[in-house]
Amino acid sequence: MATRKKATKAATTPRAHHAGHAKTPAAIDPPQSKQYPRPMLQRPQWVNLNGQWDFAIDKAAELSHPRQVQWDRQITVPYSPETPASGVGDTGFYNAVWYRRTFAVPDLRDGQRVLLHFGAVDYEAEVWVNDQLATKHEGGYTPFKADITDLLRGDGEQTLVVRAIDDPQDLAKPRGKQDWLLDAHSIWYPRTTGIWQTVWLEVVPATHVEYVRWTPRFEQWQIQLDARIVGPWRDGTRLRVRLSSRGQTLVDDTYAVGADKHVSRKILLPDPGIDDARNALFWWPHAPNLIDAELTLIGPDGQTIDVVTSYTAMRGVAILGDRFFLNGRPYKLERADRRCAAARCRAGQADGLQRRTQAPEDRRPAIPLLGGSSWPAGVGRDAQRLHVHAAVDRADQ
Repeated sequence: MATRKKATKAATTPRAHHAGHAKTPAAIDPPQSKQYPRPMLQRPQWVNLNGQWDFAIDKAAELSHPRQVQWDRQITVPYSPETPASGVGDTGFYNAVWYRRTFAVPDLRDGQRVLLHFGAVDYEAEVWVNDQLATKHEGGYTPFKADITDLLRGDGEQTLVVRAIDDPQDLAKPRGKQDWLLDAHSIWYPRTTGIWQTVWLEVVPATHVEYVRWTPRFEQWQIQLDARIVGPWRDGTRLRVRLSSRGQTLVDDTYAVGADKHVSRKILLPDPGIDDARNALFWWPHAPNLIDAELTLIGPDGQTIDVVTSYTAMRGVAILGDRFFLNGRPYKLERADRRCAAARCRAGQADGLQRRTQAPEDRRPAIPLLGGSSWPAGVGRDAQRLHVHAAVDRADQ
């Protein structure tokens, strides 16, 4: 599906203390504020923390607290320290790495909270805010977050420290195709240690929409909505859902939010019963039509509590016999089954330019390939063989 392009608040310029070593690879600009890190659930008030961080390598994983760390260089987040793009380019063996930067407290009002998000940290992460442990996480491929509101000190600069533990020779943990030898060999890729996805702050109300999932059911011309609310609940809370396409309202419904704070509804779309009208709303590879969504959480007194934007699409896939069907019609897939040579794949990953950290800035459909390349839509490829992996939270994956 094509990438959602939304206007967002510009991210602050990253700040870090201490100059790094002069003899390091040249870092490149990280993915910055133009792309919202979680396009399926957007809010206007957020801050991108990618950029220059203080950095230190702890080869034997001997350090346990930020006060023990000697910060001797800098790194460009979110590129892993093995990549030249990070400005470090150290492909040796080390069991732990440390990151540090400062940030300003976002403008908070009416009991709002500050959430700290990590797209992914390989493999175990410990996070401190102002020398206080904020959260721990295990798993190098999944996002995690922490409410850090109570750890903030006043309205001045705050200090964020991350420790990432990743034993390069531990073959028992999930590691994908990361090599355990010093130099990548055969089909194995260079290692990825530490932060390799966007780090960002988000300001949310005390009661807010935490999760949204859309499931199209094209045979019934419905879209299933599943939403989860977190925070204090009051009887009479409602969720207003507005769906639109090309500026035209499709649905404007309001649903009660029960004490379980879950909303699960089948939303019936208007259906004129004309194929042309349906085709204009269907998602196709050659016409990736999207449906805009706005969810408004409303309190019992009618006051707006939270507003988020999202998007979905109407499509259905099926396999009947040996034929693939898209939106109820036979569809011939032109699959790009090309696999790049191992050396080229490894080079693409080592540069730090892989698609997983450099999300596209437009809505042009493209088929991602190994090694960071892609087939443009115009060359007639609409499917691609990929290794099973945890997809980035973007609609173009």
